[in-house]
Amino acid sequence: MSDKNIRSKNNLAAQNIIRLLKLFIEKDSLSISDIEKELGFKTRQTIYSYINSLQHMGCVFSKNIHNRHTYYSLEHKDSKEVQLLLYEPLTLKTLRKYSILKKLQNKPVSEKNSLQTTIPDIKKSQFYELFNELLAEKEIYKSEEDNLFYLTGKTFMPTIQVSFDQLESLYYQLPALPSTTSHAPQYQSLYKKIAAYFDEPDSDSHIDNYICYGYFPRALNEQTLYIFNQLQSAGFSQNILKITYTSRKNLHYTKTFAVGLIVHVLEKDKLYLVGKDIQNLKKNTVIPIENISHIEKTQTKNNYYLSKEFEDLFDSMFSISTDSPVKVTLSFDDWGNIKDKISALCKQRPNASQQYDNQQIIYTDSISGLNDFANYLRQFGKAVHVLEPAELHDKLQESVKKTLDYYKRSTHE
Repeated sequence: MSDKNIRSKNNLAAQNIIRLLKLFIEKDSLSISDIEKELGFKTRQTIYSYINSLQHMGCVFSKNIHNRHTYYSLEHKDSKEVQLLLYEPLTLKTLRKYSILKKLQNKPVSEKNSLQTTIPDIKKSQFYELFNELLAEKEIYKSEEDNLFYLTGKTFMPTIQVSFDQLESLYYQLPALPSTTSHAPQYQSLYKKIAAYFDEPDSDSHIDNYICYGYFPRALNEQTLYIFNQLQSAGFSQNILKITYTSRKNLHYTKTFAVGLIVHVLEKDKLYLVGKDIQNLKKNTVIPIENISHIEKTQTKNNYYLSKEFEDLFDSMFSISTDSPVKVTLSFDDWGNIKDKISALCKQRPNASQQYDNQQIIYTDSISGLNDFANYLRQFGKAVHVLEPAELHDKLQESVKKTLDYYKRSTHE
């Protein structure tokens, strides 16, 4: 395909995304079938791809299910993100630039090429050209103090990450910012939250975006944050909810659900609800927050949130699992940095312990989620030996076999 044809194809995609955005602004809600009829797109996959592109650009969609059809609605139609998309030419080049800025919004980077893998279908030379343009446009800059690339805040407000030791310093610096500073209202809001923290140390008012039991996430994407705010508005910790969500097999379920935990899984960088389906109290249920399409508050009190049952479950949980905990005993060869890794693991696991016996590290724990634990153990290779249970030994062998088979296939492709 010639360069001219490639450019034409890319420009057409950008134009179609704008057409879809304008349609969402005109209509209250749209199903995939509605979009097909209105805009004449050939495949449903194309529509899903365009919706994902709009979400990546900062648009937030709510989803509702009616007569087994999913209907999408565009939230915050007057937001700055939507207006920028409408009035700035939306080309593939613009989409790629926004992708770079959104990644830098989460954290600064030391090497520009570490961002290249996040931009699909782009050559290294094209990526460097875009990156240098963003430098020239003063969207990003390189700090002389630590040699990291940061956002300037011209378009996107950078994510501010500080330790508790730095919080007091930030508290005194924020009022000194002039009102003409980019994102001044957001900085003022941040100042008020820090002030509330210092005035009421036991208050949760300084974390009003989300409260997470477990690992605290560094950032939430717009879609997940929107759903989480809906959960907060519905009072998930006090009330039982009716939740509609999509399963991994793309099936729609509506459950009367009591939230027991909200867990951020670091390896997957996802938030999950863990709780009880009121129709089946014997079995705990896990729902990825990003799969939720509708939330309805009930007047029934939730007695499960952060109950002892769920705190005990969290203590034994490895990754995300509601399986019954199983006692595991492992032996590790003591060489390299294995000792440090096991010590770090013990600090994270309330039920874990370790002892040393003749150049061996004996590790014991109560684990829920043997599959994920087996995947974790692969990194130790032949230095790990499963003493119990036999089920974990088999899962570890199977996990290693799948990895070897994968690399064999990759070698022959």
